[in-house]
Amino acid sequence: LFVYFVLGWLGCMNKISVAATLTVMAIPFFQRGVATDRKVWIAFTSALILLSVYWWYFVWVPYLNDEFGFHGHFFMGLPLIDGIRQIGELWQPTLKRFVVTPFKYSGFVLFLFGLFVMFRDKMRLHAWAFSLPFFAYGLVILKAGYGFQLNPYYVIVLIPPMAFVIGTALASIRKQWIVVVLLLAVVGEGIGNQIHTFSIREPHRTMSSIESIINKHIDRDDRI
Repeated sequence: LFVYFVLGWLGCMNKISVAATLTVMAIPFFQRGVATDRKVWIAFTSALILLSVYWWYFVWVPYLNDEFGFHGHFFMGLPLIDGIRQIGELWQPTLKRFVVTPFKYSGFVLFLFGLFVMFRDKMRLHAWAFSLPFFAYGLVILKAGYGFQLNPYYVIVLIPPMAFVIGTALASIRKQWIVVVLLLAVVGEGIGNQIHTFSIREPHRTMSSIESIINKHIDRDDRI
């Protein structure tokens, strides 16, 4: 629990969306075999994390905004109704961000297959491990509104639960060579989709020679 508190607190204080991942700690509360005292300690530790996170993001950050005029710099999301409206207006790029960005098309197919496997085999524990962080982060997406489809990094928190489902799909396949082929397909599509990042393209290519040009006119120690 101490490790959970330290890592969970540090993660949430760095990025509030990490709290969605920590929702998996609620799973023991749905299991009868877990001792009551253990549930109490998990709840107490989680409450300490959430209270400090609440103070930091919803008390201290608004104070900084109001006191020092950083309006808009510390963006805490839109009103929920506005976020839902923007998501509805931009449903196509939002859906594409959700489907394509995490694992591309091949990975998303495996993700759907993993959901089917969990439903077919009635994997309740797996379902909780996926749905709790997935739908908890859904609230963050609704608060982000148009920003979700605008910034690729918003899907980072979705990747662990989706990867868990994909792993469930692969684990259900008995022939290892099929698993290897599927993994290579996902990796190949992911690298191929980003192959352009391995080289400098225009208009940024011309920037590679800017240092030699500047050195002709000013010394390295000159202040700019």
